[in-house]
Amino acid sequence: MGRTQKIVTTGLWAIVVLVMIALVASRSVARRDAQPSSSGISAAKFEPLFPSPAFDLTDQNGKPFKQSDLLGNVWIADFVFTHCGGPCPIMTSKLADVQKQVPRPNVKLVSFSVDPERDTPSVLKEYAKQFGADESRWTFLTGDKQKIYDTAAAMKITAVPATKDAPIIHSELFLLVNHSGDVVGVWRVGVANWRLPRPPEPPRPSTA
Repeated sequence: MGRTQKIVTTGLWAIVVLVMIALVASRSVARRDAQPSSSGISAAKFEPLFPSPAFDLTDQNGKPFKQSDLLGNVWIADFVFTHCGGPCPIMTSKLADVQKQVPRPNVKLVSFSVDPERDTPSVLKEYAKQFGADESRWTFLTGDKQKIYDTAAAMKITAVPATKDAPIIHSELFLLVNHSGDVVGVWRVGVANWRLPRPPEPPRPSTA
């Protein structure tokens, strides 16, 4: 990545972080008047897009973790897998940046593994350490494969398991979820994008 492109990408990501801080500041962002902020982001852009689904999975410590455990917090979700040779390391690094830039305990990060058969809790635990995850805020989830893929579908995320002839395919989107469990923002790595593309752009295959 060239210096200019890196500056642009960093700037766009900074906007996303600022928006998250604004969201955390009030539990009723969606009801606020759509007044532009100093960053040019308006509260109207935080209107709910769709509800996040209920899920019941297992975290990196082998403990049950449910969608209801996140209620009352703002959270960011992505779908990755630990041996991904494509976008996953970049995506996880971006969430590590968010963890540093937004040190609020009620801003959570949730990474769902789209390869739960290989990504056991112990594997996710080690992966979390590699990225300096604060486990009080950042949860890595595994569990029943069908449940995870059903969760991805309900969150309008493209995810296709590996076959004999093709690797795992998954979206590079991040989802921003408010205190009530509604998805209010969707964006791709380095690009602020507050409405889900319909249909979503085809994801790049990840190398298993």
